[in-house]
Amino acid sequence: MRTRLVAVEEGFYLPPVPERPAPPKEVASPFFREQIVPPQGEVEEEEAPPLPFRQRGLASWYGAEQHGTRTASGDRFNKADYTAAHRTLPFGTRVMVRNLENQQAVVVRITDRGPFVRNRIIDLSEAAAKRIGIFHPGTARVEIEVLQ
Repeated sequence: MRTRLVAVEEGFYLPPVPERPAPPKEVASPFFREQIVPPQGEVEEEEAPPLPFRQRGLASWYGAEQHGTRTASGDRFNKADYTAAHRTLPFGTRVMVRNLENQQAVVVRITDRGPFVRNRIIDLSEAAAKRIGIFHPGTARVEIEVLQ
C-alpha cells in the first residue's frame, strides 16, 4: 500500500491532512475563537476532600476592590459576608478558620479561587478577616478545617 503525498513545492511533499468536522455551533463564547462544545452525558461534580481535612498556613483577606464582582462560583462577592477563596476545596464547602495567634475562629463558605500569592492558603472576605483579627495586620497564621 502506497501513501499518497501532496506536492507543496517542487521536490517537497507532505501527506494529505484529513478534514476535521466543524465544531458544533450551539454554544459560542465571545472570549474564544473556537466554539465551546457542550459536555456529553453526565457532568462530573467536584468531590469534597475526605474528612477531616486540616491545613495550616498564611491567610490574607480581600474586600473593597472585588465587592460586587462575580466570584469563580458565579456568586456576587460581598465583603460583609463570611466567605473565602481556596485553591482546591469545592465551592460551597464550609470551613472553620482559626487564627493561631489569638485563637479566634470564624466559619466561612468557599465561593472563589485563590489566593494567588505564594505561601498563602486562604483569602478571607473583609468581614471574616475582621472577625478573627487579621484585618489590620493583613495576614496571619491560621488553621483551616473542613466542616461536615
